[in-house]
Amino acid sequence: MEVQTLISVLQELAPEMNAGDIISNIGYLAEGVDITKIGICVDPTEQNIYSAAGKGMEVIISYHPWQGEAAELVNQKKIIVIPLHDAWDNAPEGVNLTIARAIGLREVRWVDGIVIGVLETTFRDLMERCQRILDLNVLPYYGELRYPVQRIGIWAGPGFLPYHKKIWETCLQEGCDTIISGEISLLPIRFAAAHQLKLIDLGHSAIARPAIVHLVNILKLRLKTFDCSVELLEDYYSCSFYTKNYFLQQNDSEDSLPLFRLMEREG
Repeated sequence: MEVQTLISVLQELAPEMNAGDIISNIGYLAEGVDITKIGICVDPTEQNIYSAAGKGMEVIISYHPWQGEAAELVNQKKIIVIPLHDAWDNAPEGVNLTIARAIGLREVRWVDGIVIGVLETTFRDLMERCQRILDLNVLPYYGELRYPVQRIGIWAGPGFLPYHKKIWETCLQEGCDTIISGEISLLPIRFAAAHQLKLIDLGHSAIARPAIVHLVNILKLRLKTFDCSVELLEDYYSCSFYTKNYFLQQNDSEDSLPLFRLMEREG
């Protein structure tokens, strides 16, 4: 199977994928090379790259982009690294909808790139569902566990940073009482307290894992006719990418702090 055949299959699964952007970001695009082994992972960590090289994998499909991990080995083995990221967030079988289905969300719909649906339960039960799905004992959260949950917004990116005002506004307009996203920190907690919201932080990498496992199963079936093996590479970065004092990064852009300043003035 050629690289372009694989990219065509991925574009079918993730319609927002731009082949030109992918090609400009991969380690190698070796035309005419026969692909027989593919590794799929959340993060192209050094451990995953060494594992892929040891198994003779020509391609790594990752959720997060490759940032030069084990670059010498990638260059030596001419491993092709294809990142999916935002395209897989919004795909029909991708990150947001996989989480929605796994927690049992009903009446699911897309609103401004956010998955919103109904689930009548308690916050404790929702937390426990998320823990089981991700196989994690500890998840950061904000909110009283005994309070009811009725409408949930899911956004796989760093929705709890003060750079995505539209996400917060959409969730409030749609009547969400709970937001599941990729990071939690001080300003979002203040905002949540002011608007009686509950927050769950699944982590930037962990939130993607169920959909990556799902992708492995899909591609095993889709690529069977090409005699191409597909395998999950287990390692991923366990911390949130933005776990640090982000106050140093704040700016006054229209998409960031004004919403939180308004909340603090009203408080």
